[in-house]
Amino acid sequence: MGSDGHDADATPTDDAAARVDRAGFDQAGRVVRCHRFAPLLDGVEYFAAVRRSLLAARRQVWVLGWEIHSEIDLLRGEAAEQAKEAGEPPVRLADLLMYLVEERPELHVRLQIWEGASLFAAERQHLPRMKRPWADHPRIELLWDEGAPSLASRHQKVVVVDDRVAFAGGMDLTRRRWDAHEHRPGDRRRRPPGLIPRLAAPYHDLMTVSDGAAARALGDLARERWRQATGQVIDPPAPAGAASATGAGDDADDADPGGMHEGVDCAPGGRDHDHAPDPWPDDVESALRHRELAIAVTEPETDPSGGRAEVKATFIAQVAAARRLIFVESQYFTAGAVADALARRLAEPDGPEVVLILPWGCPQRIQAMAHDPHRDRLLERLRQADPHGRFGVYWVTRDGPEPDHPHDASVYVHAKLLVVDDALLRIGSANLNNRSMHLETECDVFIGAPEEDQDGRAAITALRRRILGHMLDVDAEEVAVAEREAGGRVVPAIEALRGGRWTLVPFEHHAPEDIATTALPLELADPDHPLSIDDVQTVMRTMRSHQRVRTWLSHRWNALVGGLRRSPGRISAAIIVMAALLAYLLTPLGGLGLEQAVARLHELTAGPTGLAGVLVGFVVLATLGVPVTVLLVALGVVQGGLLGIGFGLVGVLGSAAAGRAIGGLFPGRCDWDDDSEGEHLLRRVARHVRRRGTLSVVLIRNLPVAPFGMVNVACGVAGVPWSSFLLGTALGMLPGIVLLVLLGRGIADLLTNPEPVHLLLVGLAVVAILGLTALADGLRATWGARVSEPVDADEDDAEAPEDRSSRAARPRRAGEDG
Repeated sequence: MGSDGHDADATPTDDAAARVDRAGFDQAGRVVRCHRFAPLLDGVEYFAAVRRSLLAARRQVWVLGWEIHSEIDLLRGEAAEQAKEAGEPPVRLADLLMYLVEERPELHVRLQIWEGASLFAAERQHLPRMKRPWADHPRIELLWDEGAPSLASRHQKVVVVDDRVAFAGGMDLTRRRWDAHEHRPGDRRRRPPGLIPRLAAPYHDLMTVSDGAAARALGDLARERWRQATGQVIDPPAPAGAASATGAGDDADDADPGGMHEGVDCAPGGRDHDHAPDPWPDDVESALRHRELAIAVTEPETDPSGGRAEVKATFIAQVAAARRLIFVESQYFTAGAVADALARRLAEPDGPEVVLILPWGCPQRIQAMAHDPHRDRLLERLRQADPHGRFGVYWVTRDGPEPDHPHDASVYVHAKLLVVDDALLRIGSANLNNRSMHLETECDVFIGAPEEDQDGRAAITALRRRILGHMLDVDAEEVAVAEREAGGRVVPAIEALRGGRWTLVPFEHHAPEDIATTALPLELADPDHPLSIDDVQTVMRTMRSHQRVRTWLSHRWNALVGGLRRSPGRISAAIIVMAALLAYLLTPLGGLGLEQAVARLHELTAGPTGLAGVLVGFVVLATLGVPVTVLLVALGVVQGGLLGIGFGLVGVLGSAAAGRAIGGLFPGRCDWDDDSEGEHLLRRVARHVRRRGTLSVVLIRNLPVAPFGMVNVACGVAGVPWSSFLLGTALGMLPGIVLLVLLGRGIADLLTNPEPVHLLLVGLAVVAILGLTALADGLRATWGARVSEPVDADEDDAEAPEDRSSRAARPRRAGEDG
């Protein structure tokens, strides 16, 4: 049933044309049964539904996506509060997955996400920023899929739970996707994860949920994607507690709907022999039941399949089969083959209406350059092909038909929807652009209702009218009345209803001139074949040359925040800097000159109380991870000379002792999982300081092998004697303490009295510190390398060889480089 042998532009046979509900089924790669099928409108429905299904997972969870964000909340607002008050499992994605694998020892979660591209770096969650409990669990695997051709992506959005329930459509589990149906401006529930308190734009999208053999087929798709990327063959999940499978094929599902596999007696809403709950989301009512569902994919020619263009073949077949209505939503519209097919139907005297809902424009400049000017040309072609007035193309606004800032006032349409004659419903990941037809990795699903199935057709009609109702700020029933008054036509009904503050606006604008004049040629902006290296370089140069300052700043901000989140010490240092800045701006210190400010700091730290405060603050901050180098320089600013050096030594020893005491709470724990980089380093440090005592502590204090705080904890874990630990710390740290305190004092003197002698002293201190650093680097090349050696096989904390080999064979998880 694949599309490889079919002419994508062929007109369907008379039999196919007579059955609109079966259009495209012959061109689809798989046609399978599902017992329940439902569309999910917007993130408010999808995120809640996928959470309910995940809570029932027992064996396998698969997530395929263009992007993922670990910190999104699947419930928002009142729903999240109710779940928290009821003591339900977490609503945050990372926490929920971690909870599930901890609670269910047979559950394995695999997430396969497109590796991404630098063009989208500002949109994606960077690994340093990712909340990464996933990196620490062997049954949560996050694979970055690098197999897409240049300037193409792995674009499928699929979630499968135990091969019993599957979600497919256009929505990733990531930020800026959740929205309520009303798409209200200023809805605080749309706030994405991150430090900046900003709201995501209104966002409209669609997903589907299905069960039975359809869910198993999508599970097979996920397992095949995993095999292609990793070489690993993952078996389907065994039915929980079930007897042997009957091998009866898809037909067996008709006898036991909702079963995990053939031979499992598990009706919808029921349980199998092991009492596994039905993963169908309990608040989702199935719209169509006991139907065949078709799965159409796009795979590039560089994939092992050699390329599959089922998305294009099925879409054009469905356009050709329409009699009354072609209703389309798409993020992009640049596919010439689709525009040609629609133009042919519009030119027919008795052809169908064509309603196209698009976003006002692409949100980012690089996307707009690639798509918007080519969209404008295709829309003009369709207008010229419409002598009978059956074409309507619209965008959604929340600020009236003529807003001052139309892009900001619009709802971003990300849905990929096709409704044909209210008899066939198609939802997926594929846009109406050339990449989705040939180059991306896509997955669409569609289902039909025959003429005799009035309930099924009513369900499809209800979804379409519900979508239009939300866009026009009216009830679905009002849409139905308007259509009846217009003789069943949709475009006149839209025209009769639109015009309020929340409404549909005819698509009469064009891409801004600066976008249109810098647009790439279509064969480069939206290719239908893999590009050459020269073409890719041309595209990248063009895009980067027009990158806005805002995008550049977003990249830099992400890098800064990512660096901070990697290290608690950096976070603490940043807090200190911000606190100092606020103190300067908001306190009397801000009204003083540098000399007066430094003098005031000296006054505050003078006397027993002030000195005690300095010492306690030093110990607390150093224990929390603030770099001791920063603290020692700051100490030199407020208290120099021998007293400052003495206080620095006491502060260093005090914070070191606190860390040693914390490590001592876990004596002998030198068998951490080697998969965690931080724990592996901690174990190696502990092993060496345990074996070499005072000398080891002296040397490691001067080597950039591990942070100060980590060494303290490692010594506690290893049980290094207190005398060796404190003596080694004092001897090892003293040279650095002296130089850093003197540097701080020199900086204070230079700020208050900028004479050449003070500048010379600061320079000498810097040179001495650099020299000490160079010496430490030289020592690391010899002695320090031993800390990085693999643990000897005869040591009590040696790792098993089979553990190393198993790690080498598995895909990288979220916390691993690369």
